Amino acid sequence: MITNLNSAGALARGKSHLKSGKPCQDNFYSVKKKNSMVVSLADGAGSSAQSEIGSDVCTKHIANLLLLNFNKIYRKEKLDIANELVNSLKEALNNKANELKISIQDLSTTLLFVAIKNNKYIAGHIGDGLIGSFHNDGAKVFSSPENGEHGNETFFISQNNATDHFRIYKGNLKSIKGFILMSDGSYDNLYDKKTNALTEANNKFFSWVADSN
Repeated sequence: MITNLNSAGALARGKSHLKSGKPCQDNFYSVKKKNSMVVSLADGAGSSAQSEIGSDVCTKHIANLLLLNFNKIYRKEKLDIANELVNSLKEALNNKANELKISIQDLSTTLLFVAIKNNKYIAGHIGDGLIGSFHNDGAKVFSSPENGEHGNETFFISQNNATDHFRIYKGNLKSIKGFILMSDGSYDNLYDKKTNALTEANNKFFSWVADSN
């Protein structure tokens, strides 16, 4: 059970974005209230015109939604949770797209989140990011990346079939001491695809956050 709720995050523009002048398309958001916390991460699609705005909208929307409605959402079946969250996220993206007079596809983004309240969690994941969990015996892969038919393809909230790829997890924390969320740019160095395992650096990151309490 996680007794101390704490979070940390970092964002950086990749080399190709620096060269082309593109903004960082990742966004990280965290909200905390008493015995609850939600952390979310989104990676905007490189092929979409304003995906950095889409990732910002989704991280904030999902975090605030779960912080306010954790108990009600937790009681539902996983498929119902996926449908509810995807519909709510698409509504938020559509509202922003209408405001900017662009297509929702211009805001395409992946999304990962973990919400905790007392000894329970709800986690969600669409796309090629990764969620890891920390236990007494180290870091483990909690939710693996999902790519399309080709290695550089993935899935986004804005797609018509988003619910089919929106993985939902929920349960009691039990042995879980913490979580880590990362986009594809981060897990190139923090995740071994061949062995489907997290590198030792993940444990170091977790110790820094845990020691800051």
